[in-house]
Amino acid sequence: MPARVDGRLPALHRDDKVSILVEADRGTCSDRPLLSALVAARGNRVHPLYADVLDHRDRPVPAPEEAQASWEEDLRRHRRDRRLQGGQFVITNSGASRLVLP
Repeated sequence: MPARVDGRLPALHRDDKVSILVEADRGTCSDRPLLSALVAARGNRVHPLYADVLDHRDRPVPAPEEAQASWEEDLRRHRRDRRLQGGQFVITNSGASRLVLP
């Protein structure tokens, strides 16, 4: 009989979290917002790791006072793309090119 898991994942080191998010965005086209923008902090705030992911993906990193507004714009772009693509998750040979949720 398989072992039961309580549903909680072990805590990951900050660098490991960034690495996972960077890898998830490996195939994201440069003209698209990063998939990592879909990860939010409590209170629907920009996640503290988002700036690190932007930096690792060679994207412009907003100043701290502009981070929330910049992140919200990325979310709006995801929503707009979702409407234009009809709610599909598109995968290319190089990875996920864009995430469009139904």
